[in-house]
Amino acid sequence: MQYYIKKWVNLFLPALLIAMPVYAELGRQVIYLFGDDRALVLVGNKCQGTVFYVDNKQKFATQVTSGFKVSLFPFIHPSKKYIAIPYRDLSGLMVSKDYGRTFEDASFSPGGGPTGMSDATPEVSDVVSFTVVDDQGFFLTKQNYIYLSSKPFGNRWGLDYVALDAIPELVYKDRENFQNLPTSVPEVKDYKGWTHMQCDPTR
Repeated sequence: MQYYIKKWVNLFLPALLIAMPVYAELGRQVIYLFGDDRALVLVGNKCQGTVFYVDNKQKFATQVTSGFKVSLFPFIHPSKKYIAIPYRDLSGLMVSKDYGRTFEDASFSPGGGPTGMSDATPEVSDVVSFTVVDDQGFFLTKQNYIYLSSKPFGNRWGLDYVALDAIPELVYKDRENFQNLPTSVPEVKDYKGWTHMQCDPTR
């Protein structure tokens, strides 16, 4: 496994470092493998820095965001077209809808928490898992709430996360891509990627 991780770093980061010399003295770690061909690489120190999405098969790397801290909750991500990378504090997410070539901000919608709760964002300590499957993202909490994105169509698909039981109370009730949503996190079979982000804080 360590050899495989080093191979990822050796294949892609040198080209990035030539283009951006400011990164030359920083550590480089693979923090997540989606499978055989895709990974997240962190350039920084103590599990914080600039994160890149790397596609080995298509041979490109995209800078996702800077100031990134590695998330600690379970992270299961078989989807390829829609890529969602949450911030550690759940203040938002960076998402791609074009297989990782570009990323944009996504967030939990104001008023989009469970019915009777004013906070739209789940507590980090309550997150059981974040799963991205069938081009939708699903946060599951200990209270059995599901915060999810819309179905994958329309101008803003994948950019707004709301609690499943809050949707009828929101303006999203009129958005076609928020209708007939899954009522549970879809089962993931034969996933070959990691189930958590990983990072060595001493580097």
